Amino acid sequence: MLCQSHSSETIRFSSDSYSSYCDFRNSRNLKGTLVVVSLLGISLVRIIKMMDYDPQWIELYNLEAPLVARALGSQVKTIHHVGSTSVPGLCAKPIIDILVEVQDIMKVDERNEFMIELGYEPRGELGIPGRRYFSKGKYPMRSHHVHSFQTGNPELDRHLIFRNYLRAHPEDAQEYCRLKRELSAKHPTDVEKYTEEKTPFISEIERKAKEWLHSSEGLILERKGKDLLPSR
Repeated sequence: MLCQSHSSETIRFSSDSYSSYCDFRNSRNLKGTLVVVSLLGISLVRIIKMMDYDPQWIELYNLEAPLVARALGSQVKTIHHVGSTSVPGLCAKPIIDILVEVQDIMKVDERNEFMIELGYEPRGELGIPGRRYFSKGKYPMRSHHVHSFQTGNPELDRHLIFRNYLRAHPEDAQEYCRLKRELSAKHPTDVEKYTEEKTPFISEIERKAKEWLHSSEGLILERKGKDLLPSR
């Protein structure tokens, strides 16, 4: 049985759970979410769905960045819009990625309560040494990710060089978009497979980005592409 939806969600449920599911779904915005309903209850699984580029993503970053800078306090040195939503014309999952450079990564933990007040969940390193990661919105409906690193951590440059290269090379950005659409259709609910199969392309772009960075054109555009710390 299917409960009709105006979104692109995929639904599985037992007949005994039909009414409960419809009430549950209609009470929430579940676009882009796989809802699995059984006699054991309701569970949500994020569907990997690429959205066309939306200029509003820049505005969402501009609204959020000063709030994040204020919440993390005087440790913040610079803050940047990164990830696919920061590259004009690039399709993306509609989640705003924010990169924060701090003086002392250990002191970021002291600001967790302020990030929680903004709606973020502190998640520690989450697999990347030297990072402090925060996510906003309850799974699977994430809206923002914050990645903070101490000055000198190579992850800072890696994110920025990758972003700036794609901004300066729209043909590579569109190729990346085509790959992401293909893989998201192939693995709509398997984030690990989706990530694994796009890794070779990302590695190649990172290689090209490093070569570009050391060219005169790359050095100029890389500097211009960095965001400034928003005023607090």
